[in-house]
Amino acid sequence: LYGIRDFYSRYGFAVAFPASRVATVPVYHARHAVTGKGYSWRPLDSADMGAVVELYMDVCFKRTGARARRAGEFQRFGKGSGWNTLPDPWGLFRGGRLAAYAVLDRDARAVRVAEAAARSYRAGMALIGKLAAEAVRRAASEIHLFLPPDDELCVWCRKFGGEVRLGLEADGGPMARIISLPAFIDAVGEVLIERAGAGWKAEFDTGGESVLAEAGCAGVKTTPAGSARRADAVIRCSPGALAQLFFGYRPLDEMVFAGEVKIAGNKNLAAGFFHTEYAHMMMPDYF
Repeated sequence: LYGIRDFYSRYGFAVAFPASRVATVPVYHARHAVTGKGYSWRPLDSADMGAVVELYMDVCFKRTGARARRAGEFQRFGKGSGWNTLPDPWGLFRGGRLAAYAVLDRDARAVRVAEAAARSYRAGMALIGKLAAEAVRRAASEIHLFLPPDDELCVWCRKFGGEVRLGLEADGGPMARIISLPAFIDAVGEVLIERAGAGWKAEFDTGGESVLAEAGCAGVKTTPAGSARRADAVIRCSPGALAQLFFGYRPLDEMVFAGEVKIAGNKNLAAGFFHTEYAHMMMPDYF
């Protein structure tokens, strides 16, 4: 959820990822982006949403925090970069296929991009070129990309200069907690195996709930903790702290030093479960 300050932490929620992420790209340099040939640029409509979902799921959904979208169900972008900002989605096409898209704010004087994705570097540069041209038309000196700093488009734009800003909340903004520990571990079992391999047993204990997870060739099986099977590693923390670890918001060792997480047994196994990263939800998906 996106919470007001100093309230939802009373119910076990903790900040899960940065409240804002903005890459500012100077138009003076971005207008020289190699746009390539054969691309067409036009507003997106409902008939394009199937192609948008396909590109989004290929490029964006791999990031922690992204919301799942399904063709046929996702019909439109609900908002721009702000709660009361109307979206203005545009698509870049090549050979009749969607190569990139950007959801701009409906604003005559600025180019703020609430969401964007490109199928390739070439398409990404063509997209930046189109956005720069739009900025010139709107008499704007900068392009604002509301994307995480390690997003491909942001990385590709480093050569144009600019800056990246992160807005961090101590208590509020994007927040999360584990609601049902057994269901959660079942849901992320595949991710745990991708990160730590198979052949391990780990206990997760959030105080009110505890689960023994066992990774084998068939996936992760969960049983109530306290059984005779000994865990290789035991992770004890609050539901909010465990959410922070899985979202990658804070490093495991820092949370251990702070006394918010306790690890028993194989610490290397526990460290393998959690990767510090820039989790992100696209601005039109905020709720």
